[in-house]
Amino acid sequence: MKNKIKIGKVTVEKSFVSSVAFEKEKYLLSVMSGSGMTPVLLSAKNQTISMSKISGRRLSDCVQTDNPLPLLCRLAVWIKDFTKYFFEKTGRYIVLDDINPRNFIVDEKVYGIDFESWHYGDAKDNYAGLLAMASSLYHGGDADNTDIRGRLADYICDLTGCDREELHKKAQRKTDFLSARRKAMQHIKKTTFVLLAGGNSSRMGTDKGLLAIGSHTFTDEIVYNMSVFDNMMISANSAEYERFNIRVVKDNFSRTGPIGALQAALSAAQADWIFTLPCDMPFVSRDTVIDLFNKADFSKDCIITQADGRLFPTVALYSQKALDCIEGQIAKGDYKLMKIFDSLNTQTVTVPNPREFVNINTPQDYKDIVGR
Repeated sequence: MKNKIKIGKVTVEKSFVSSVAFEKEKYLLSVMSGSGMTPVLLSAKNQTISMSKISGRRLSDCVQTDNPLPLLCRLAVWIKDFTKYFFEKTGRYIVLDDINPRNFIVDEKVYGIDFESWHYGDAKDNYAGLLAMASSLYHGGDADNTDIRGRLADYICDLTGCDREELHKKAQRKTDFLSARRKAMQHIKKTTFVLLAGGNSSRMGTDKGLLAIGSHTFTDEIVYNMSVFDNMMISANSAEYERFNIRVVKDNFSRTGPIGALQAALSAAQADWIFTLPCDMPFVSRDTVIDLFNKADFSKDCIITQADGRLFPTVALYSQKALDCIEGQIAKGDYKLMKIFDSLNTQTVTVPNPREFVNINTPQDYKDIVGR
């Protein structure tokens, strides 16, 4: 998901696609005000943040030309100070989801510059993320690079008192995830995400994609969770969805249900594949998407998901090769989505976390799951 960034002489202006990402970065910069470890928050409105410009070199450039170990050790100190400052201000520990060398600037000091993805949790996960980052920088490296990772781990343990074995296990899980994400992104970059929000919501009695979850809507949450996609569309027939700063695609055929939404999305997408997700499933995570893409056989026409023995044809990948079959079925007046799989070369993938695959269809579902 690409945000718009405008860099001026002394300020940086960042406009967010996701309102959740906007709120997260605004909140964190506000908490860190006065720390000297992040840009200064100047203003935040209309999903746009204005902040002070930090001079210096990106860490991603520095590690390619300078001795990397001292730089990585400086970043470990920054993480320690950052975590302590945040805890003192809020009483909670924060975990940065994306410890990436592009997200830090090095000058006389180290500065973090990107904070749209984080959660509360075990602060040691930040050091594990740093070690995983070091591993990704040198994943094809030689013995000297392996020694850098080992010495960085020793430094972190001396600095923080972390148990080395525990840190190693956490770092390995992070490293495995980065490896899986790197593999999946080869196909995710070529895929358009489509949020299916064109249903009648007859059982709910109100548009499900606009229901509140916390201080945001289901659509806000899904857009944030699907931020691994650069290209996004919303399949909807209501003008209400224009407010999400994402292209809205209307059905080309009225009253055709999900199969009509697939036809419109595939016709509009400038990509070989689309990945679809209904607007009443706000808990499907980025990790599940990455798992799906790594299991997918892209020689097929479509890949649908399965959880607890139940098929989810609207949580799926569809190739442009499926479009002729879909349009042929619509022309026959047969709008049953499951029928198209009789004619398509289809793969079924079982998802790792079935609890994410919960449809919220009725007011009671909403009350039970969201607590409203």
